[in-house]
Amino acid sequence: MKASLLLATLFLAACGSPAEPAEPAAPASAPDAVDPWTAEFMPPMELDGPRIHLEPLGPQHAELDYAAYMSSREHLQATLHWGSWPAADDTVEQDRADLTRHMDEFVSGKGYAYTVLTPDRSRCVGCIYLDPGLEEFPSTGPTAALAYWVVADELDSDLDRELLQSVLQWIETDWPFVSVAVPLRVENERGCAIARDLGLEELPEVRNEHRQFVWHR
Repeated sequence: MKASLLLATLFLAACGSPAEPAEPAAPASAPDAVDPWTAEFMPPMELDGPRIHLEPLGPQHAELDYAAYMSSREHLQATLHWGSWPAADDTVEQDRADLTRHMDEFVSGKGYAYTVLTPDRSRCVGCIYLDPGLEEFPSTGPTAALAYWVVADELDSDLDRELLQSVLQWIETDWPFVSVAVPLRVENERGCAIARDLGLEELPEVRNEHRQFVWHR
């Protein structure tokens, strides 16, 4: 039932106009809510800010998503180091298949990927990914690992700082996590500086070439 409801909501969100956004699901704001990594959990469906609109990432975003990351290949490869992604020979159809996987994970509660759009939904400017918390960050409640990126031409406007700050506030109010790990590549000096400025705890050890930052409720 939950999967059917989520799919219907995602379909309506994809087909609706920007003037008629989908009604968000009721947030789970307490640590003792339903386990967020199960199919029974109802994740928040959107986040709106002055410069961003977040909604679940799916195949309907393929063209916008592809244009965004292909415009920023050098920046993303230098800061994320996600294997060969994005590769020079990536195609829109390959991206569409990848976004279908992200939607399947969203519906099943295995992971929550959101596209970051401009408020008018005309352009993708990034993505965020919430995945199950890593074992090396033990906690008394549900945890998550957060990864994010924004397009290179929005760095001068500090959109990456605004996005991370908005997402952390969203997690505090609308999600049940008690802590969130934000691992950042050691080369990503800008991202590390932003994490420090926003008050995330920086763990002393570097793991797998990532500096470890943690948000706590």
